Amino acid sequence: MDKNKSLVLILGAGNAKRMGFPKGLFIFQSKELIRWHIEMCDHLNLDYRVILNSENQKQYMGIISDRKILINHKVDEGPISSVKIGLEYGITNNFFEFYILPIDTFPLKFETIIKLQREKNDLTIPSFDNRLGHPPKLSQKMAILFLSELSHIKRLDYFFKQQEKKICLVDDAHILSNQNTTNVCSS
Repeated sequence: MDKNKSLVLILGAGNAKRMGFPKGLFIFQSKELIRWHIEMCDHLNLDYRVILNSENQKQYMGIISDRKILINHKVDEGPISSVKIGLEYGITNNFFEFYILPIDTFPLKFETIIKLQREKNDLTIPSFDNRLGHPPKLSQKMAILFLSELSHIKRLDYFFKQQEKKICLVDDAHILSNQNTTNVCSS
């Protein structure tokens, strides 16, 4: 896949106050989650940007190249503000499809992303065990629509419920997981 076509937006601007450290630095199978995500992107030849806040950026030094970081200065507006920053960056820089991946999602199988890449819909959401998960894939057209309706969107999943979408069945329980749903990931 052409690196200039797809952009993975790794959302990591939250403060993770309950954990006491950034969620992307959570160790899973002897490696930080952020390293799993970066390695997946590199292996699949996907460009990526990690959206952080100005405070947690320092804790990721040495793991993420500065040119791969976007800073969210409006974290208090919630996760939707990081999605906005990432999509605006991607559209401005001529990306044509976007994967939105919370930083605390457990490592995905390469096959999951490859299957999503094959879908040519404006919105494709992976599903495992009849449940929708991460990362949704948006076309540039859907990203522009999302940004145009942003003033009344509080959550990404609410926006997705109103859109025509392709559900892509995958064999990857990790699409359902993050650090709030660790029972999904026993491996």
